[in-house]
Amino acid sequence: MNVKLASLLLVTSFPGLASAQPAAAEAPALAAIRSRVAAECAAGSFSGVVVARRRGEIVYRQACGFVDAARSIPITLQARFKLFSLSKSFTATAILRLSARGRLALDRSILSYLPDAPETWRGVTVRHLLQHRSAIPDLTERLLEAYQNGGARTHAEAMDLVLASPEARAAALAGVPGADWQYSNFGYELLARIAERVEGRPFAEVLRREIFVPAGMHMASVERPMTGPGPLAAAPSARLVPGFNGTPAAWTRADSYSFVQQGAGALHAGYRDLLAFDAALGSGRLLSPAMQARNIGEAVRVNDDVRYGYGWLIRTMNGCTYWQHSGGTNGYVSEFARAPEPGLSVIVLANLGFADASALRRDLLRALLPTPTSPGACRRG
Repeated sequence: MNVKLASLLLVTSFPGLASAQPAAAEAPALAAIRSRVAAECAAGSFSGVVVARRRGEIVYRQACGFVDAARSIPITLQARFKLFSLSKSFTATAILRLSARGRLALDRSILSYLPDAPETWRGVTVRHLLQHRSAIPDLTERLLEAYQNGGARTHAEAMDLVLASPEARAAALAGVPGADWQYSNFGYELLARIAERVEGRPFAEVLRREIFVPAGMHMASVERPMTGPGPLAAAPSARLVPGFNGTPAAWTRADSYSFVQQGAGALHAGYRDLLAFDAALGSGRLLSPAMQARNIGEAVRVNDDVRYGYGWLIRTMNGCTYWQHSGGTNGYVSEFARAPEPGLSVIVLANLGFADASALRRDLLRALLPTPTSPGACRRG
């Protein structure tokens, strides 16, 4: 995706570790995780923010690492990161909110909202897109070309160019809509375009009205391209920390065009935004309890261990059901998990594309979820 990388110098200094402050009398499992994260930051294999909250109380919070290649400027808890595919959870929530108000119907053909889409896609519904069961080929690269070569400067312009292109017209479905699960970035771009059509405004504004404002996500934003003459690039974003690829010994600055994927990966946010999103879901401010129950009850099988609901992977640990999504590799990785029954949420945001955020998410959940035999055990079934 035309990613530019620049070689950067490694300098061995670690002031970023000062922001990792353990809580008093921290549980041994959490203390071990804290020490491990600090060691990974010192080795250059992790850089970011790690937070866990249980029943409204922050039980783990740590920031360490750097925002520069010279490793002289430490990351702080105010940092914002690119969320990449974690953005899909927000897109899905916005679509469900529009559905709840009758603005769109989950089981209607997407051609009801995108009449310029290929006729061969008529059997695809909004629900199929939400659950990655559309069988529509991934045309994300064509979307990038619409910006690079087609003159598009908005998501609406780029999507309309793609839908009218010979590639889209010739793109046969990969199967029967609704039959099989196949992860699709482009499916979430179609959802974003549907929201733009039914609301008559850019998808960034849809997210602001449907999610950011009611949830109190004060630092969240949607990446946008630079306007005017010059090369294609993302517009500056306040407090967004630079992302890096490479290895622990040699970081290289990452450059990405996240604005191309408004529905699938364009969000910038800090950990407080994710906690606000979690709280708004937990209180029913964004989605009714009935709608949230459907996220689990109507989830489709991915494999023996995972199901996919509406913008969330549904997993279990210690007998507890939790919702999870991850994002990234190009300069950033993100992990967000929420277990509604014990009221637990875990967030890992890193500005290294090679950081192992999923291991941290799993270890924190294992340390903080109630065990099957504990007094606070999750209900079975």
